[in-house]
Amino acid sequence: NIGNCELYIHEADKKTPLEIAESPRIGIPNKGIWTSALLRYYVKGNPFVSGLPKKEWDNRNYGWS
Repeated sequence: NIGNCELYIHEADKKTPLEIAESPRIGIPNKGIWTSALLRYYVKGNPFVSGLPKKEWDNRNYGWS
């Protein structure tokens, strides 16, 4: 039952990003100024970010401290 779901945040397991990166959104062609606007934020070096070149991956900790 979705109405009864609760969110739990475990402080002991938290991670901090080493750096937050920004880029234009993917798949937003021909929308004027919105096409190149920096509206996409992600953890720099995280290989699970779509479109991130492999040379920019951080394979040690995926961009987290």
